[in-house]
Amino acid sequence: MDSIFAHLVFIEATGHRYPSSPALAERISVACSSLSGGLYRYARSIGAPFYVTDLGVRLIPDPKIFYKEHCKIFGVPQISPKLIEERIVQEDLANLASVIDSIILFFGDYEAVAAGIKTRMKSVCKSNDYSLLIHSGVVLAALGDANCMPLFEAASEAAVNSSEAYGAHHRAAAFLLKRERDDVASAKQMRTARSYLKDSDAEVNAALLDNLNALRLLRGGGDAFSALEESSRHLMAYISRSDIAADDYSRACRYKSQVSINMTQLLLLDGLQSQAMDVMLENVNFCRMNSFDYLGEALAEASYTAYIVGDLPMAEKLAREAFWRNYPIGAIRAIRGSREILAASLFKTGRTDAAESVASLVETDPLGLKGVHD
Repeated sequence: MDSIFAHLVFIEATGHRYPSSPALAERISVACSSLSGGLYRYARSIGAPFYVTDLGVRLIPDPKIFYKEHCKIFGVPQISPKLIEERIVQEDLANLASVIDSIILFFGDYEAVAAGIKTRMKSVCKSNDYSLLIHSGVVLAALGDANCMPLFEAASEAAVNSSEAYGAHHRAAAFLLKRERDDVASAKQMRTARSYLKDSDAEVNAALLDNLNALRLLRGGGDAFSALEESSRHLMAYISRSDIAADDYSRACRYKSQVSINMTQLLLLDGLQSQAMDVMLENVNFCRMNSFDYLGEALAEASYTAYIVGDLPMAEKLAREAFWRNYPIGAIRAIRGSREILAASLFKTGRTDAAESVASLVETDPLGLKGVHD
């Protein structure tokens, strides 16, 4: 039996005797399916995110913390990064995209995966496998490795439609803007990405591009808020259509929420606290009605905004709900952030003992197993 697969099976068998995150079982199932050469037969929930398709090419720490904490609770040694690297090097090219996805999902070891990808860079670049090229590119981009650029270029060439080609250039632009801080090269990639706004996803992709461009404008002193408003208009037009699939609708609603969060941050920077709070509360209601899976993310941002503007009762209320929405899906940073806002709100309203009780859990219970008891 493969050593990584055996490790997952052992974690699953051992974990039944200990408390664990509700998201653990699904992540094990996804990883085991991939590592055994099969396909996960069910639609993945938000508790098993596709980290390796991230449009913002972020290095997301949540899965690594999630894995390490479970190993600590179960008394199981962590797997060697060398074994992960070797699996990436030895995996059949046809199944490599799936294996990269499942290893990042379960172990969160971007470095080991990247080392394996770079060992077989030539074959990956020549694979003509869009998913493999995007997954590999995102992993390298998240680490700030410029070797992601030929992977994104190859992905664009392997794309079977305009939307896929757009996605490759969007991620290249995000890497150049966020990791390389090269506004000129990023703008060039954005122009190329815009040339692919042709198919049924053109409206939602235009919104994503406007959202990314807002960051470039903000850094250069341009009108970032107007870019976000345009992004929001594109998304609302897309969402209002009657011919889009349920998954596409949910995805567009999440993007709409993220744009609202970005708008709120700009309003706070400009000192427009009341307007910022209005946008966040409206966004919470929007997600509650249209994108329930991502309500936890909206609540977490709204609780932070309420705390910043000084509405402590609202901050406490939102933080409590945010915690309970994010705990079941293993959203580590959101769990931490919700507890931090709750503890700070309790402290500022004179409930010191309760605040200290919640604050003590921030470091000692990253998975959220002990709740927010104060």
